[in-house]
Amino acid sequence: MAGWDAEGPVSVVGSDYATQNPLFDHQTFYGGHFANVDMSTGLPGLALGGCQGAVTHTGSTTPWSVSADGTTICATSSGSPRVSVDSPGRPLWQPALPLKPPFGFPGSFVLSADGGQLAMDGAVVRRSGSTLTVNELFAPEGWLDAGTMIGIQRDKADLNRYGMAYLHLSDPSHPVNLGFVGEFVGVIS
Repeated sequence: MAGWDAEGPVSVVGSDYATQNPLFDHQTFYGGHFANVDMSTGLPGLALGGCQGAVTHTGSTTPWSVSADGTTICATSSGSPRVSVDSPGRPLWQPALPLKPPFGFPGSFVLSADGGQLAMDGAVVRRSGSTLTVNELFAPEGWLDAGTMIGIQRDKADLNRYGMAYLHLSDPSHPVNLGFVGEFVGVIS
């Protein structure tokens, strides 16, 4: 299961169960594509979004996330890494990814509620074309509002230590550590 959209539950079909070395930070799925689940049969329906590939020796087209409105994020690692954002039935935009040392490309892709900003490790790319650099140790997991992300802040001295934090885009270098370890699930409205 990958989430829910207006049609109901969404699954990932054709994905590997796991991988030894994920291609992107905080990657959950490894190849395959999104599909709505037919509630009467339990079987997957037609593919959603632009994630139609599979893991190969030359790279991977990876389903990343699906929003309640059916918008999907897909990451591709073959050649030049890229991310595509698709609305049901049509591509919306393909953000330019900033290269992030030491890995060469970011992960932790999270789309804002209005679809105009894509957060990732070390940056927020806006549909307008601008890029905002954010704290490189902050891994976004969601948006609290248009100017605030929530995610994981890694400890600079020990990358295996981390805690939940939020980050205001008005102060992108200084996440606020919440003092506990957890996982962001969603916003209650």
